[in-house]
Amino acid sequence: MRRSTKEVTIRSIHEDGHLLRECAGRAMVSGRRICIVTPDIIGPINNGGIGTAYASLALVLADAGFGVDILYTLGEVTEVGDIEHWITHYAERNVTLIPLPSRFHYEIDGPYELKRSYHVYRWLAGRDGAYSIVHFPDWCGLAFHSVMAKSLGEVLCDTELCVGAHSPTQWGMDGARRLLDRIEDLQTDYMEREAIRLADVLISPSRYMVDWMMANGWSLPKRVIVQPNIMLEEDRPAVSDERTPIDEIVFFGRLEKRKGLHFFLRALSRSKISKRGDLSITFLGKESADDGKSSRDLIGLITHDWKCEVKIISNYGSGDALKYLRGPRRLAVMPSLCDNSPYVVLECLTLQIPFLAARVGGVAELVAERDVGEVLFELNLGSIIGAVERVVDFGARSARPALNNSDVTASWVMWHGTARPTSAPARAPTYAPLVTVCLVHFNRADLLTQALASLKAQTYRHLEVIVVDCSSS
Repeated sequence: MRRSTKEVTIRSIHEDGHLLRECAGRAMVSGRRICIVTPDIIGPINNGGIGTAYASLALVLADAGFGVDILYTLGEVTEVGDIEHWITHYAERNVTLIPLPSRFHYEIDGPYELKRSYHVYRWLAGRDGAYSIVHFPDWCGLAFHSVMAKSLGEVLCDTELCVGAHSPTQWGMDGARRLLDRIEDLQTDYMEREAIRLADVLISPSRYMVDWMMANGWSLPKRVIVQPNIMLEEDRPAVSDERTPIDEIVFFGRLEKRKGLHFFLRALSRSKISKRGDLSITFLGKESADDGKSSRDLIGLITHDWKCEVKIISNYGSGDALKYLRGPRRLAVMPSLCDNSPYVVLECLTLQIPFLAARVGGVAELVAERDVGEVLFELNLGSIIGAVERVVDFGARSARPALNNSDVTASWVMWHGTARPTSAPARAPTYAPLVTVCLVHFNRADLLTQALASLKAQTYRHLEVIVVDCSSS
């Protein structure tokens, strides 16, 4: 595909060591309120990269004194507990969790994602001026109607609309080795592209995703920020160069093709690992289905004759999964076919959990350069087999993150305190230009009557209607 030729300005704390000092030199703006619009948030959703990123951002901003609302676009749908529990949970951390209402006083027709984007727009328009900054993920085009309305100068003119580059539909399907083969996928892809094109700013946790979008013909806004995700502060183990013996290998991530499940199973089937009775293999992640076969059935089919113990843990949330990985003599393996800036890798780096990961996407941007060769492998069977067998034979050494999490967190806070809304274009002129509507008609009197009635019901009055009858019988 053609590369986007639109000129963009890309800032990155990877490349610009003065960014944090520059932000710190400006005055913080008090009284700012931030809204995070998302279908995925830790709590109602058991685990997920988008949910982890936005929950971490919300809590950090609230601790810094910002007013923070989370507009949860799945309404009252939860995977764990009920929505009232999670509203209380976030309120205790000074964050307001707001379920998007499921019923509205209006009705629109269209695909689910289109309707949800419109509902979000109407909700935000009803609170125009309430927020300094609104965040949306790129996934599913939630920002589509909101950024379009601002681009027309209608609403949200004093609000900075930010779209996060997390997991576009086309990118995810490319990673799963699938084509966009449904009309709904094409519609969602269009909404995601337009949401980013019209956004005030695109924020990506990796330079890789920005490059991928440009290489695939996406039009980016003039401002693009490469800003890693936040890891919430907690007690962290000291960095150690000692090697840890390993007797349990843990596949860590959603049990699906894109996360490398099939690749991992093929690799271990060909390695000596599956033939060792003194080792155990654990699959830690949500179950899924690919090509009509459940991940549990696939694992059972391929591992039935392995000598090592095999188990599946699919009901853990993020906290329980990390607690499990921090157990003794365990190695996390993340063999994703594609990844942006995965939290599973960032969490292992931060908590000093021994791990191996495929060197794909933006993964290498997370790891200190001197440790890349130690913990990352190329995406081929020989490389992953060699890496796992080496660690089992000689032990695992934890890796260091590429960036200091305190600096990353501080730069997020500073940016929210200093960002100024991008000006919206001037509102439409007050004069009413004539609009001509041409209706072509053939033997459908009822539908013609319906179309004319809809035109008569328009609030815009300066229009004319031309009906062309194509020799109706």
